[in-house]
Amino acid sequence: MSHRSDNACKDILHEHFREFLAFFFPPIHAAIDWRRPVELLDKELEPLIPQALQGKALADKLVKCLFQ
Repeated sequence: MSHRSDNACKDILHEHFREFLAFFFPPIHAAIDWRRPVELLDKELEPLIPQALQGKALADKLVKCLFQ
């Protein structure tokens, strides 16, 4: 996946995270307290990715949700 399409996927996931979970992970979606804000912690994840792996296609979205 190119860097450009990777960013597009991340943007879509950012905008439609709730719907993404509802479709792909219904039990997790049901357990989240959606009255609370969802935090995207992309910058907090970056230090955990070794320099050698940066630039490769990796799952690199970190989301903080509170459960009911």
